[in-house]
Amino acid sequence: DHRDLHKEYRRQRQMCIRDRIKYAPGQKLAPHFDANRGADAEDAQRGGQTLATLLVYLNDVPDDAGGETVFGKVSVSGGGGEDFSPLRVSPKKGQCLVFFPASASGAFDARVEHEGAETRAEKWICRIWRHQNVVNPPFGLPTTWEG
Repeated sequence: DHRDLHKEYRRQRQMCIRDRIKYAPGQKLAPHFDANRGADAEDAQRGGQTLATLLVYLNDVPDDAGGETVFGKVSVSGGGGEDFSPLRVSPKKGQCLVFFPASASGAFDARVEHEGAETRAEKWICRIWRHQNVVNPPFGLPTTWEG
């Protein structure tokens, strides 16, 4: 059905596709949010709220070399206080991490604050964001893209 194809095309144009990102030894990314409390105004030209983040790890980083994606407000132990242990995802080539910095309706989720821990080895990732609305060039797919 033509309507289904148009709907799928629009959904795909809600992606913000980025190039590869390189972290050199000694680099890190401070704690941050991919979503934005003021997305309606501040991110209107970039597709609005970020609903999903996909990180693809493009190379292996040795286990003892850091470089993890750390969710400092999400506990793997399930407890708080002294039992709190943040979720840490180690970069492994070919694996991906998907998380949702906002709800499907666009509500900001402060629990999904994350950081790139300092790496002692080269680290490569590809980051793709799914936005609430169409993302126009230069950030999104060209209007002539047919998938």
